[in-house]
Amino acid sequence: MNYINIIEVLPEEVSHKISTLIWEALDNQKIITSDDAELSIRVYDDEATKTLGHIIDHVVMEYKDQLNDYGSKVDTLVDSMEEG
Repeated sequence: MNYINIIEVLPEEVSHKISTLIWEALDNQKIITSDDAELSIRVYDDEATKTLGHIIDHVVMEYKDQLNDYGSKVDTLVDSMEEG
């Protein structure tokens, strides 16, 4: 089953609040963790990861289009400089 890493996909201000609450809850329960401890929160759901995958694919395609457009503009600028 696929999963979504909540800390990676939620905005920083939201994931920070969630992780702070969890670390505080651990401290309140006297659960000691090392300074190197990492927090991982996952949601397991094949359908959710498909939706997230589509969103990521869309963002990547938009980014590629912008990059290609930028590359074309740079090429045009370089060509015009060589002609001048």
